[in-house]
Amino acid sequence: MTTLRRRVIFRGVLPLLALALILGGYGLYWQQVAKQLQAGVEQWAAEQRAGGATIDFQWRGITGFPFAFTANFSGVNILGKLGGTALSARTDHLQLNLSPIDLNAIRLLCDQPLTVIVPGINIGTPGGSDNDIAGARLTLDQADGLIRLRKGNPAGVTIDASRARLDNGPEVLSIASLHLDVQLPETPPHDFNDPAAMVNLAINNADLPAGTPQLLPGPIIEASLDGVIKGPLLPPAGTEPPHDLAGFLSHWRDAGGVLKLDKFTFAQGPLDLAGDGTLALDPNLQPEGAGKVTATGLADLVDLLAARGAIKHKDAGIAQAIITGLQKPGANGRPEVTIGLSVQDNIVSFGFARLFKFPQIVWP
Repeated sequence: MTTLRRRVIFRGVLPLLALALILGGYGLYWQQVAKQLQAGVEQWAAEQRAGGATIDFQWRGITGFPFAFTANFSGVNILGKLGGTALSARTDHLQLNLSPIDLNAIRLLCDQPLTVIVPGINIGTPGGSDNDIAGARLTLDQADGLIRLRKGNPAGVTIDASRARLDNGPEVLSIASLHLDVQLPETPPHDFNDPAAMVNLAINNADLPAGTPQLLPGPIIEASLDGVIKGPLLPPAGTEPPHDLAGFLSHWRDAGGVLKLDKFTFAQGPLDLAGDGTLALDPNLQPEGAGKVTATGLADLVDLLAARGAIKHKDAGIAQAIITGLQKPGANGRPEVTIGLSVQDNIVSFGFARLFKFPQIVWP
């Protein structure tokens, strides 16, 4: 064999050997990670069952070689507790995906209806009408999202869902689309000045339950909030944690916890609101707070409230005079007004008028 032929063979075989070693090494890496992920899922399910939870699902382990780690779950039925609060979740299909080059981002896809039930929550007056029930149910027709991890612990979650429905007894709130993003800081909060979570929530085309008094006719075109939850959500280490959601919320309230709204929006009919503010919980664990809002269509709202008898015609005239004095041209050419907004005793009010009273929330 000539020197030239040896060089040609060497140069042809060496890259193939290197490629074979790389592929073989990657295959071993994929198999090892897949085994760890499968063992992790089975260990989690066993620990939850040992703690009294019901965890039912069928799956065939981790698949997706070579481009992903994929787990397909069918017949998912979970009944347990989160933070001391009982809840259940069910769906016919859930898929989780993990990229081999980013083990800190879990993609989830739920292409079948997902139902989450919180048995203890009640929206209404305790001991009140027959419509009050001890439970609420959230159903999502489809959902996809991303769970971020930091050193193996949750660091954030993003969920996008279509055709969501929230049931509280016979009353149903339906939403065409929902977006939720929650991100956790690297360091847990020590006091009320520190952030516990950054939150972004947006809904589109929401139909309120039939018979519910509305500010204006028609669906809520959009509503959103972008803010920061401040204050410790958990008690100090070594302290026994609360046994229910109401206990956690009481701890957060007593520690000075607030929801700082950097921006919120609301649009329904001719009314369009955008503002900022701060929300907290009162002694009865009901929302309270204040802020500033810039509104267009406010005069139409006052006319509607007066026609419904929600405010007296004399007060409506005063309100219209205030609006006329404060309004100025907005960016879209419509007159806008900037005014104070408050929430107290379950009543939402502008500076001059009580808009509506929302049902009392009873936390489990």
